[in-house]
Amino acid sequence: MAVTIQTPVQVGPNTWRLFWTSSLSTPTYQIFGDGQYVATTTGEHRDFPLNVVDGESALVEILDSATVPATTAMGARATISWDDVATAARYRVEQFVGAAWVVVKELIADQTRYHFITPTLAGTATAHQFRVTAIGVNGNEATAATINILSTRHPDPPTVAYAYSDATKKVTLTAA
Repeated sequence: MAVTIQTPVQVGPNTWRLFWTSSLSTPTYQIFGDGQYVATTTGEHRDFPLNVVDGESALVEILDSATVPATTAMGARATISWDDVATAARYRVEQFVGAAWVVVKELIADQTRYHFITPTLAGTATAHQFRVTAIGVNGNEATAATINILSTRHPDPPTVAYAYSDATKKVTLTAA
């Protein structure tokens, strides 16, 4: 089972059309956008409105197996996943920033499995802390589940300038 995503086509200012195929003969696809379930389909294309902040990337995952959860291979982000709590109406995801917990996402409890992709994690060897709290219809909060993440990624590539000399037929790279 393997999904191949073709080159996306921009069909609007913030909308991209994705096409994909599977190695399975009659697959049913699960589609996730930035770690959130989007749809289940047997079709092989979909338009995605992608509103991203400059410097950020959107993540779209297309799976051809209902039993394999979404995973990511994004260098500076992590995926936090959890199963539904029967009495939860919603979930609050928080990140510990400085000396306080900051809400980064609220999710409605309407699935059996949840995936949250963290904001970009700074640093090449930095500890990050998140917590997920289930909140009932009556507003009661369960004990939060705390997740510690050690971000160890390759540093960003250096920014360089290229200069080509017609006289020497050489390219010179310099730090920009």
